[in-house]
Amino acid sequence: MNENLSRAIASKSSAIDFEAGLKNCADDEELFQQMLSDFVSDHSGDYDKIKAALDEGESKTAQRLAHTLKSTATLIGAKDLASAALVIELAASKDYLIDWSLMDDLKDECQRVNKELKRMTVR
Repeated sequence: MNENLSRAIASKSSAIDFEAGLKNCADDEELFQQMLSDFVSDHSGDYDKIKAALDEGESKTAQRLAHTLKSTATLIGAKDLASAALVIELAASKDYLIDWSLMDDLKDECQRVNKELKRMTVR
């Protein structure tokens, strides 16, 4: 097993449940590593994209982005991020006025996950 992945799995205080993420990838370490790498390259800017869509009144775009973020976060084991994205997805789907504290939660979770993934790759 990759040393960084082993350390991450051993760390229970992580923003990502690496055991769950690995299980979601059928215990295929190479696939899981690729999913983590893809998450960083494809989703690290999602908060800004969702916020911009909401600022522009494009709730359907925000809903779609939040849905994709939720699904991908669930796949890699970032459960708190998935939950925060779900709240935004549901609110956007109903065209509700979104409480910006909910967006703060999403931003915080995005930052926690991205920080964890960057820390993993630096070692």
